[in-house]
Amino acid sequence: MGLSIMIAEHGVDVLARCAASRCAHAVLRYGPGPARRYCDASCANRARVAAHRAARAASSTAGGIRYSHGHDDR
Repeated sequence: MGLSIMIAEHGVDVLARCAASRCAHAVLRYGPGPARRYCDASCANRARVAAHRAARAASSTAGGIRYSHGHDDR
């Protein structure tokens, strides 16, 4: 009942899909502060870890030099 009242009062713009790539949960974007992007902390953490890994992979291969970080890839 509460969700239908929120939508009736504020429109469907208060609802959004979770920003995590493999999540289909809804996020309620209403209230003070920045708008929420993720349905919960685990989705936000997964997205941050994926972004960090992608940035490290891109920087480790920059300039055609691959840094193995102590691992022998031979």
